[in-house]
Order: sequence, then C-alpha cells, then structure tokens
Amino acid sequence: MDVSRQCIRSLEVLRLPVDQWDAHLYYVLSVKMDPDSKILWEQSLQNSSIPLLKSLFDFLEQRARALSTRDEESTKGKFNKVSVTNNIQQHKSRGSSNVHHASSSKCLFCNESNHFYFKCQTCLQWSQAQRSEAVKKHGLCYNCIKSGHGVSQCPSAKSCKTCGSKHHTFLHRETVPQGTVPATSKSNTESTSYHSMKHTPPNFDTILATALISVMDQHGQLHPCRAFLDNGSNSYFVTESFVRKLGVKKIHQPTHSTGLGGQPVCSSSGYTELSIRSRFDNNYSYDIIPLIVKKISNSLPMFDHDPSKWPHLQDLPLADPMWHRPQQVDMLLGADIFFSILREGKKTGLINGPIAINTEFGWLVGGGTHSVTSHNQSVVNITNSRDSSLIQALERFWEIEDIPAVKILTQEEQSCENHFKSTYNRSTDGRFILKLPFKPTHLPLGNSFHTAQKQLHALEKRLATQVSKKDEYIKFMREYESLGHMQEIAASTSESDCKSTYYIRHHMVTKETSSTTKYRVVFNASSKTFKGPFLNETLMVGPTIQDPLVDILLSFRLHKYVFTADIAKMYRQIQVAPEDLSYQRILWRESSSLPIKHYQLNTVTYGTAPVPRFTTPQFSLFTFHAAFSKKCKVKSWSVSPKKQTPNNFTPHN
Repeated sequence: MDVSRQCIRSLEVLRLPVDQWDAHLYYVLSVKMDPDSKILWEQSLQNSSIPLLKSLFDFLEQRARALSTRDEESTKGKFNKVSVTNNIQQHKSRGSSNVHHASSSKCLFCNESNHFYFKCQTCLQWSQAQRSEAVKKHGLCYNCIKSGHGVSQCPSAKSCKTCGSKHHTFLHRETVPQGTVPATSKSNTESTSYHSMKHTPPNFDTILATALISVMDQHGQLHPCRAFLDNGSNSYFVTESFVRKLGVKKIHQPTHSTGLGGQPVCSSSGYTELSIRSRFDNNYSYDIIPLIVKKISNSLPMFDHDPSKWPHLQDLPLADPMWHRPQQVDMLLGADIFFSILREGKKTGLINGPIAINTEFGWLVGGGTHSVTSHNQSVVNITNSRDSSLIQALERFWEIEDIPAVKILTQEEQSCENHFKSTYNRSTDGRFILKLPFKPTHLPLGNSFHTAQKQLHALEKRLATQVSKKDEYIKFMREYESLGHMQEIAASTSESDCKSTYYIRHHMVTKETSSTTKYRVVFNASSKTFKGPFLNETLMVGPTIQDPLVDILLSFRLHKYVFTADIAKMYRQIQVAPEDLSYQRILWRESSSLPIKHYQLNTVTYGTAPVPRFTTPQFSLFTFHAAFSKKCKVKSWSVSPKKQTPNNFTPHN
C-alpha cells in the first residue's frame, strides 16, 4: 500500500492526470490483493459503481490494523501455552496491556494512533540506543517488536536485513571502529582513518545564467528550450529526452567529457545537429552540434528566489523569465555561443545581488550571492581506507569467471590417468597397445552370451527385409576382419569363462552426411548381462581432455583460413592388450543358414566407456609425434595448453 502511494505521488510530480485514473489503478491494486481481503472488499461495496481509489486505501489500512491485532493475539496465545510454568501473573499483565494497545491501535513509542512504529517520526529520530531502550522498557521482543515473548522464543523466521542476526532491522547497530588502524597492522585493512563532521550548507546561492531559446525540430517547428550558458565549456550538450522530443537524427558515437582535474564527468552516446534561435528575433540563429547526455545538471537555481528584491531587474526583456524558479535544464551552450551573443549593456543593483547582461537572447541574470532560508543539515562520514579484503573479493570474482589453467581431477579420473601412463605399450609397427582401465573394485561380469545371441537373431530378421543395408553390413564386417581389427576365435560359453569374457551387442547406424563411412556398425558395451554388471560398469571413463566446444569455435576467429578433417577409422588405430581381448567378443554370421561364429575385437571399440580418453586430441597428438617423429624431419615442434600441434593445426575427431 505504501509503495502504491509512493508510485502515485511520483506520477503526480510528473504532472500526469492521476486523479482521473481511479478505475485503472483500482484494477491494478485489486489484482494484488489476497483472496480473503478481496472478498471482504467486495462485501463492503454498496452498489455496482466503480469505487474511488481513496475508499480502497481506507479499507486496506483498516484491514492491515485488523491483521496486526490478530497476529499479536496469536503470538500471545502460543507463548502462554509454552511458558505455562513461568510467572503467570507477569504474563497476564503483559497480555492485558497488549489487548489494550491493539484495540487502541496506538504507536508503541509516541502513543499516537493511525501509524505503526516503523513510521513513527518520533522514533525514527532516535538513535539506536534510544530505540533499544524503548523496546526494553515496553518488554518487547528485539526481533519482531511484539510483546509476550523474548528473542529465543520468537516465532518469526525473519532477521536483520543488514547483518542477518536475530534482531529487527529497526534496531540494527552499526559497528564503528574505535580509533585508527595503523598502517603496519597485519589485518586486511592496511590503513584506515575515520572522521565525522556535522555540516550545515551555507545560506546562499549563486545564480547561473539560463535562457529560454527556440530549437527547430525535424519538421521545421520551433520548440522552447531552457539552456544553461556556460562560458567555461568548449562543447555543447543536450539531454536525450529533449532529442526524443524533437525527433531529430541521432549519430551514435560514444564520447567521454572531462571536467575539473581532468577527470571524466560524463559520457555521451552520440551527437546530433540542431538549429537554435533567439525567441526575440529569429534572425539570430546558430547551428550547433551538441553531445547527447542523459542529464546536464540538477534544477537551476537550487532554491526559489523572490525577484521583487532587486528593482534593477524589473521591466527587462529577460532571457529566462523564470530564472528565479528551480527548473530542469535541456541544453548547455558553451563559450563559443556565450561570447557571440553578448551586447552592450549591464545592470547592477545591491552588493552581492544578481547582475543582468544584455545578449541576443535577452537579458541574462547571473552571479551574486543571495541569502536563502535553509534549515537542512547533514552528517558526513568520511572513510579513507585501503582495504585489501575488497581487492581479494574482486580477485575471487574474476577467478570464478576465469577458465582454470589446471583441471582438478577426481580420484577415479586420476587413477585412470595413471593407468594409461603406466600400462601403454608399442607394437613393432609403431601402434600403441593399451589395457582396459578396470575399476579397482568391481563385481564379476555376468553371462552376456545369451543376450548377444538374441540380439543377433533380431538383427538378422531386420536385415532380411532390407537387402541393401544387409549387403553394407556384410561389407563392413568383412572389411573389419580383413584389416585385422577382429579375428575369429574358438567358441567358449562355459560358466567359468563368463566372468572373464564379455560379448558385445552390435547394430547398424546410417549417416548419409558422412564423407568416409555412411554405414557403420555400432557396438554396445552397456547391454545388460545375466546376474552381473555389464562391461562399461566395470571400466573407468577418465577425464575429458579435449578442448571445450566453445574454445574450438572461438579459435575459428583467429585465422583467415581454417581446415577441418575427419580421420577415418581413428578409434581402430589403437590396439587393445591381448589379455583384455576376451572382454571384446562379438557373435556374427553372414547368413542365418550358417553356424554362429565367435570373434574378438583387436582394437579400441567405439561403444566402450574409455574410448574418449583413448582418442582425445591431446592423446592423438602424442601418438602422432611418437610414431612419426623418427620418420619425419620436423624442424620445430611447439606444444601449449591451447595449441597442441605444429603450425597451429589442431586435429579434431
């Protein structure tokens, strides 16, 4: 309700017809009401006409007081049940005072009605110590500011929004360091000094020259514009809101402007071209190119003045008739315009009074120090510190966003890495021979023969109706055997051999877009077994070593020309150790009329868990370098975490 009223007041400040929006605002507020309050509101309506917004606010205030009373009664009842063994007379007296307070709806601290404690102007002016003393005096809870219980028995789940402790934000106490921390301290704050001073603004205001001019829009129409004339600026500025009002073309070019001390004071999104004229004589026109900014300054002047105090300003054609009223500034005109519009003529009055200067835009009023009525006071706390904890927080933020230079491996991933480094071998023709990375502790494999046999029968039935795919399947398996990647072995289906053997199921996949292999046989080492785990359950996967896909895509932006390649049969270039070949068996026959044959796969099989580790770009590079460095004369070889190949060429699968 308070937020709604604040929004409405903001709209009124913008001079919008809020008083005519009762129907619209009523709908917006009624949608946000809870169901019970909405029912009570509908019951309170006397007729079908649209109610006033004020009546809705009155109802909501009454509803809020009723709910506050109910919460206090509920809290008091719960506390009486829990603390039945405590001092009954004390709680009764507190309970009776609560009832009296709720019924009268008076503030706990000033005894005035129609507002809550957190809106009490008297209480808001108190210090934290005075508020705590008042809460203690009334026997209230430090967490919810209600009576009948203490902080330890407080049913409210809320806490201080500033520090998170178990007390009300209303009672939060800022921790102020005692003294100055010396520069040699070993704490996070290297050197800190604290100062406090009470400052009253000086009771005077200096008038800055403003003028009301005419600016032409894109259709040739003139619009009034309040301009601030600054003879200390060598640039022109205009606000974004005024540019939108004119509808002129905006040229995007970000620019930073510097001010006192050479420090950046504002940034502009671009510039535009405008034609300005005097409202007294259209012959005095200037074409300017101002920078576009969101805001030029606060309202000028800072305070309202009485122009009748200065008779020398009366009956003059002023450049800004409302120079004495604080209003927004739409444009800033620099020294070029300021000195171009000057004419002969100057009006002065009393000492420390404003001065009028004659210009083409009219008489400019400025200067002077004028007494104003101001009772505003402000307390300024200045902290000059070099806090290393802030720097550390920023460093941690960037470290979180940064890509780690070294990947932290899990225990299993590290074990898999150690297994590869300690067990790999080389054949006579230079090919690598690797052992399967079994987990240190795993259950024995189950019987996989019967599952593989059923899969083969189902595959034969499916291929019997697809002659072209069957021919490709047979061609693939023949090539697989002719290359030595698989070989026929004697059948062995005894129960004792089941624990050390695994029959892999296989099927065909079609990929028409492939440039090397359109039809491929895929092996499934995750097929279930009888009373035991399958092969992939017993193998370690290992870490992902290849570059992230994002890095690969971004690397395409580093070079003008990029080559991509697909290595044919890459998985099958690495052999499996002979002692592990029994775990890579398959069943196959070219025709259902032939007996089923047993084969073992001699190379790394796609479909097993550690295949990505076998064939990552980093491992492929190591294989390429180790196998061919003796046969090829490589003049230079550079290996880095991001570019792992000579001549910046990275092979990817």
